Amino acid sequence: MTWTEGVPNEGVITYGQLFAVRPFGNTMVVMSYTGEQIRQLLEQQFASGTNTPATPRVLFPSRGFSYVYDLGRAAGNRIFDMSLFGRPIEPATRYRVAMNSFLAEGGDNFSVFTEGDDPVAGEPDLDALEAYLAANSPVAPPATNRITRIEQGAGP
Repeated sequence: MTWTEGVPNEGVITYGQLFAVRPFGNTMVVMSYTGEQIRQLLEQQFASGTNTPATPRVLFPSRGFSYVYDLGRAAGNRIFDMSLFGRPIEPATRYRVAMNSFLAEGGDNFSVFTEGDDPVAGEPDLDALEAYLAANSPVAPPATNRITRIEQGAGP
């Protein structure tokens, strides 16, 4: 990856561009959640308040994690078929989840994030993004099949 001070060339990302998308000074946090808590957390994307089916704040899952949702189902039952690297997410099993400190504190009405335990604080999210891009350049677009929306009411 090439870092420049001036106008970026095609494929070149500047530190200023990174700062423009991560300007808030959040730190990375990793906590433990049960599979059921993860499902409840994902349900909050479509809850009342500022997160609604019409205006969801969709969380983008990490590589290997996928799920299906159906807005035609009742609130609390919209998320299903969660898996991690092809293995079903078990409701009682504990999983480590990474997020920024804003979400860890329940930001954007994601209150289930505050229920995690065994927290480990990390580096600033901007530093983590910079390190990731430097180590993985060029960056390929992520898989687009991590979140699947099915026709309303057609879920199991």
